[in-house]
Amino acid sequence: MRYYFFIFLLTALSCSQQTPESKRIEKTIGKKLHLEMFQTIYIKGDTISYEKFQEGYKYKYIVYLLDECSPCYEKYIRWHKEMEKIETKKNFTVLFIIKGKYVLDFLSTVNSIEYIEDKYFITMDPNYIYPDGNKEIPEWVLESPILIDNNNKIRMIGMPFSNTKSIKKFKKLIQN
Repeated sequence: MRYYFFIFLLTALSCSQQTPESKRIEKTIGKKLHLEMFQTIYIKGDTISYEKFQEGYKYKYIVYLLDECSPCYEKYIRWHKEMEKIETKKNFTVLFIIKGKYVLDFLSTVNSIEYIEDKYFITMDPNYIYPDGNKEIPEWVLESPILIDNNNKIRMIGMPFSNTKSIKKFKKLIQN
């Protein structure tokens, strides 16, 4: 009988242990993401200031991609398609930070793969200022999709559409 109790206890304790990755994510939640280094934000062929972008939405998903990267073009397309499926309030948007020089070149390549209506914002990062301006946040986190609030505090790390649990968590966060 003791043997079964010991096995049960060991199993229960091992299931409640956090993975190293989840511990690192938990430490990062609530930290401030610095984006003020970006002067110009692109949307539908127009540009706006960072300040105007910041004022417009309570929640923003930050997605870091590379230009001249085939999987990154596919990720951009996937974000547009998947976010259409998730009903969100008007207080939410996506900002794609693209490591590259020219937004039109990036969009041209995306549209040569599949036409996507530009619904979300883009800023270019030719000099790698996004990671340099956020040194207190692990680089692997910066390369992951990050949900921030209107104070640029990190609220969620990872794609909101990766599974049902993520969708529920995402919707709950942006309801506030």
